[in-house]
Amino acid sequence: MAPIRATPYNYDGALMTTAPTHAYNVRFLPSGKTAAVPAGATLRDAAALAAVPLSFPCGGEGRCLNCRVRILDGLAEISDWDRRAFSAPDIERGFRLACRLPVLDDLTVECQTEVVTDKREHGTEGVRRPVFAVRTVDLPPPTLALQKTAAERAFPGGGAAAVARDALADLARLEQEGVRRFSALCRGEAVLALGRDGRFAGIAIDIGTTTVAATLVDLATGETLAAAGALNAQASFGADVISRIKHTIDHAGGTAALARAVLATIEETIDETCRAAGLGRERIAALAMAGNPAMIHLALGLAPAGLARAPYVGVTPGGFTLTARELGLAVYGPAPVFVLPSIASNIGSDLIADLLVARIEEHEGVSVLIDLGTNAEIVAGNAKALCACSTAAGPAFEGATISCGMRAGTGAVDRVAWSEEDGLAVHAIGDVPPRGICGSGLLDLAAVLRQAGIIDPTGRLLPPAELPPGVPDGLARHIVANGKTTAFDLGGIAVTAGDIRQLQLAKGAVAAGVRTLLEHLGTTEDRVETVLLAGAFGSFVRVESARAIGLVPPGAAHVAALGNAAGRGARLALLCDEARERARSLAARITYVELAGNPVWRTHFAEAMRFPE
Repeated sequence: MAPIRATPYNYDGALMTTAPTHAYNVRFLPSGKTAAVPAGATLRDAAALAAVPLSFPCGGEGRCLNCRVRILDGLAEISDWDRRAFSAPDIERGFRLACRLPVLDDLTVECQTEVVTDKREHGTEGVRRPVFAVRTVDLPPPTLALQKTAAERAFPGGGAAAVARDALADLARLEQEGVRRFSALCRGEAVLALGRDGRFAGIAIDIGTTTVAATLVDLATGETLAAAGALNAQASFGADVISRIKHTIDHAGGTAALARAVLATIEETIDETCRAAGLGRERIAALAMAGNPAMIHLALGLAPAGLARAPYVGVTPGGFTLTARELGLAVYGPAPVFVLPSIASNIGSDLIADLLVARIEEHEGVSVLIDLGTNAEIVAGNAKALCACSTAAGPAFEGATISCGMRAGTGAVDRVAWSEEDGLAVHAIGDVPPRGICGSGLLDLAAVLRQAGIIDPTGRLLPPAELPPGVPDGLARHIVANGKTTAFDLGGIAVTAGDIRQLQLAKGAVAAGVRTLLEHLGTTEDRVETVLLAGAFGSFVRVESARAIGLVPPGAAHVAALGNAAGRGARLALLCDEARERARSLAARITYVELAGNPVWRTHFAEAMRFPE
């Protein structure tokens, strides 16, 4: 993408009224994105301006270490926060906290902004009643005997009236170039676009709080051409939805700044998929978009403040179509963008997209679908009734708020297992020495420690002196006790009792949400037949670990990960009229259960905080 150094906005999103007396250039690697910021601005400001998705879960107060970067070139001050966060050798190597680093020189900065995406199939569900069709069109040359316009010759019998204005511009260009046979992208009788070779593409976009995923498809065949994911550049403004909404409220121009960040991320995924498919961006002639209500509001440039205060009502529920030109996306200008409908202020169209794939409303048995992320969205029910809720699981599932936590990227511990034969097995993404631990690794570790008795049912990480009989020596020797502090050492990565508590809070919030919905339906956990896990985190959770810590109902006969269900559902909505009708029907049918101030949820939460016996 082009450098953003000329953009005259500060971190708050407000228009700069005067030019800075001196600006320094900051270049971020590996993306190559750049920004120019005034002297004394923080590296956080530069990341926000360049749409680089650094994460600041602690609000930029230097506590969580999630914004660690490495200075490769340029002078960088060493703060007290850096001295507390890094060893002397790491400081010498250039490691700093971006939130506390003032920019006082031109800098080249290395930061972790890669995203690990689900590599499974990005959509093979059948398309019923396709939205679009591609037709071959012949354009006879004009003659004195046939004094008809190009539109009338190409689309005789009154079809010329159904040709969109931009398609007419395509037609004028094709005729000027002497092309006599070409392809038309149609929706019903309407002609939306014209092209030489019939290659019309669409893109389905799942806007997550952490990750934006895109799937490029052939509009004629439904074939997936390419898929890509990128970290949401809004991360520079906060790790969760609430902090981002708060930013829009507290800062003039905050909504515009967050809108630019997410649209820049969408553009990045469009670039990557088009590059992989060898297709020009102008060939993208349709889009579909799903996401939680805050992400959809911000992508549309709408202030989301109403979502954060009672009665928690936003501006729009979605379920409509606008154009790419209105969004400012650099694709075929009139390309229709279908925004999937939401259920409530805290339950977005990403859950509707999940349901388009899961089809739990077609079964008699009770099913539960959990979209795991910073905000966990849950739906439970069957063919008779469906209800849904949203619970603030917090960012622990994605490695934030964890002392040694990091996103799922190179060096992140993503799998932990124990057996008497093989001992403790720790796997880091990229098969490199561990740098930190991501959510799936933390969940695995908690399962291992609970099953071994090192974590008791209350969630307490026991020190060596209090371990019950039978704890394997191969695990016990990894426990480190220092006064009142206990941690488990994963080869230089220390997972603390506080980290386990963060996971416990997250899993307790989700489990309590499930139990509250089941009570609303008049049923219990032991009646649940199927549990489906979705979302960026849900794609990588190991089912046995989820069971071991009590994240899912213990008696469910079938527990499975759906992979990128929201992306697959968005693909269906892009291609299929039947899916769009189902999406609107589901949004209208599902009963929303509010958890804020709900005494039923509070009771279940207190119980669900415990780990299984």
